[in-house]
Amino acid sequence: DQKEFPVIRGYFAPHSSYFADLLFSEEYARRVVHEDVTETAFEFIHKYCYRLKTELTVANVVQILFAAEKYKLNELLSDCKAFIDSRIEHNNITEIISMQQTAIQFKVSTMIERFDAWLSVENCTQILKPNVFQTLSKESVLYLIQHNSFSAKESAIWTACRNWCEFKDVNNWTGLMSQHFTEYIRFPLMSREFFAQHVHPTQVLHIDQSTQILLYFMS
Repeated sequence: DQKEFPVIRGYFAPHSSYFADLLFSEEYARRVVHEDVTETAFEFIHKYCYRLKTELTVANVVQILFAAEKYKLNELLSDCKAFIDSRIEHNNITEIISMQQTAIQFKVSTMIERFDAWLSVENCTQILKPNVFQTLSKESVLYLIQHNSFSAKESAIWTACRNWCEFKDVNNWTGLMSQHFTEYIRFPLMSREFFAQHVHPTQVLHIDQSTQILLYFMS
């Protein structure tokens, strides 16, 4: 069942031209359905227009930004962007991934581009440092290393994933590496020297896989 939100035109119209046009139109319907805006987002906007207490969070900000763009709530849109900017830093990478996934779900292109641009070479280097990377969940690591905009060298990704596995279980790091990450690492993009010195001796890859990659380097 859809939740209904009673609206007083005098409270909503001053906040946006969208609401002003909708609520004071001669064709205005008493009941309007908005299926593309989540209940969470509209409940926030409902409180916002009535000037009740609201709180932007990592969990709701992208949904609310989407709704603010749709309803032309420019002040709220600025607040959402400012909140997101305040959270985009290396120590908040899990939050950034969460917001990016929501942006993809709601097709918020401006935020998708914003998050993709942040995954630059400089920021990737910071993310791969042990004090950041080792705090990530397996799901977050997988999301990053599969992301097209994650601009890290494959050798750096290997090293970071190995350190992550050793941090989780130093006695079984090769098992974790094989189970979770090796299929997503593009070994042919490494240098031949790095692969021969740092990957091949670990026996993380099956001997047939390792041999094929070495033959590729020699071709």
